[in-house]
Amino acid sequence: MTGKEVYAASCVISEVTGKGAYLNIALKKTPVKAVLMLVYGVMEKYYLLNYIADELCDKLKKNLRPYMLVGLYCVINKVAPLPVIVKTVTEALSEGGKGAVKGFFTAVLSKADRAEYSLPAPGKKGYEEIRFNLPSWLVGMYKKEYPDSYEEIIDNSVKHRVHIVAFCDEKEVLNADPSAEKTKTGYFVKNGEEFGKLFGQGKITYMSPGSALVCEAAGDVKGKKTLDCCAAPGGKSVYLAKKGAFVTACDVYSHRLELIRSYAERTSVDVDVVEQDGTERNEDYSEAFDVVLCDVPCSGLGVIDKKRDIVINRTYEDILALSELQKKILYNCSAYVKKGGVLVYSTCTVFSKENGEVTAAFLKEHDDFVKEEERQYLPDGKGMEGFYVCRMRRN
Repeated sequence: MTGKEVYAASCVISEVTGKGAYLNIALKKTPVKAVLMLVYGVMEKYYLLNYIADELCDKLKKNLRPYMLVGLYCVINKVAPLPVIVKTVTEALSEGGKGAVKGFFTAVLSKADRAEYSLPAPGKKGYEEIRFNLPSWLVGMYKKEYPDSYEEIIDNSVKHRVHIVAFCDEKEVLNADPSAEKTKTGYFVKNGEEFGKLFGQGKITYMSPGSALVCEAAGDVKGKKTLDCCAAPGGKSVYLAKKGAFVTACDVYSHRLELIRSYAERTSVDVDVVEQDGTERNEDYSEAFDVVLCDVPCSGLGVIDKKRDIVINRTYEDILALSELQKKILYNCSAYVKKGGVLVYSTCTVFSKENGEVTAAFLKEHDDFVKEEERQYLPDGKGMEGFYVCRMRRN
């Protein structure tokens, strides 16, 4: 660990927490192992580190906080002896033009090393933020919606295996991982070089079981005209095409259309890729599709184990705004469903504000649609994440 690596990690954390950048994108600029370790370490204990920083510092300036979080992470986790940590953090401060506060940082990190701070007791302010590494407003939403199981839902996570959908013979999957566990839509596997080869050959794709089950909710799509109205990066479009659907995949951003095309090309399927805003009516699509999939933009709060950074900048107001966008997309794209056709609405979140409340409002205003199936999948610690799906049919 060097001063330049601590500086780079601090810059990434600043991008994510101060400017709303996505963690995976910000890390592409500095894919150094030591930087990744520091950044992921801070994100995994973000609320604990912030609590300690506020305990030990009086009004810590915003531009110094990322450096402090990295330093505290190193101290608390004994990444190196204290003198080494202090040296690298102060070098990082010099790298960032903030060398004037070296003495201040040395004093604070020394206090942290001596554990001269107190953490909140159960039931006290800040305790649940630290325990779950989530903001208090979000913990409150879990408790309100799932009062008897919120702890299990938040804590459930699965490590060291991934879910794949295979487009090849099962023998090839088992050759790559003899311990592969079959699911309704694919396999849980231990990822490795052999799966990387199968992926490059278009024989498998990495896809969560929930995402595949969303596609399964459409029913038999063979030979049916199918619209995936928020399609990028293209996984669900490819899955449906592999099941025999004639897929039109839309997205509002042109650069994301290339992701869909690349996905389809790698897996050797035909998908018609179109730039189209899901909130704007395309009269050419009116009652033109047997199946319409609205896998809408959402808060992503059903998959936070993989994307802990999303909760840092997310607010309750964001969820309210997203629910309005979701309604616009659902209301608009429902016009593209033929009579007798299927409309599927889905999200990767666990809260009714973006799920059941959206579909209930839609069905109340659209009596030509009837609900056939509605499922809320919750994280189970075995690989299932938080997804919602509702299948409706047009009379």
